[in-house]
Amino acid sequence: MTAQKTGQTATNLLGTPTAYAESLINPKKPAESRTTSSNPWLLAIDNALMFLAIFTIMFGVMGLMDPKSANINGTSGITAIILVSIVGGALFGSITKLMAPAKDPETGKRLGLPVWLRVILVLVGFMAWIGIYGLTAVMNGAYNPHLNGWIYIVIAVIAFVGDMYFRRKYNVVGGFMGRPMPRETK
Repeated sequence: MTAQKTGQTATNLLGTPTAYAESLINPKKPAESRTTSSNPWLLAIDNALMFLAIFTIMFGVMGLMDPKSANINGTSGITAIILVSIVGGALFGSITKLMAPAKDPETGKRLGLPVWLRVILVLVGFMAWIGIYGLTAVMNGAYNPHLNGWIYIVIAVIAFVGDMYFRRKYNVVGGFMGRPMPRETK
């Protein structure tokens, strides 16, 4: 009524009587939310970018605080960091899917591997990742150069911003640093 006092008609406010009646009878459904993705490949990329950001910021700060400490072994070289990030991303993308198994909608029972086997697979995968990280220490310096601390920090910022963009663009859920995956039903 207050709008009508200012000169606006009911038709201007609510539309034609037929259209308003139709909207009451058949209300519009709310816009569907974007679908989320927990695709293992997307999770692997998301995790790899986050690991790249974590390792490069760590070695960047170490390199700035004490330049000699960053060059102790081959694990702080850029090739080693990229390799460990990719392997860790793929591994933790798989682990995320493995640890969030589907549930049967009728019975509510979990589908997939038993808990004890999933725990063993996670431990084996984690130990393999640590082993690969250890093996990067023997990489030749020509193929695994150590960069300036500031360059590592710039790479870390680019990787972090790239990961946030990637998560928003593909609406990725789950992953090492992401919001939890919804439970799947089959």
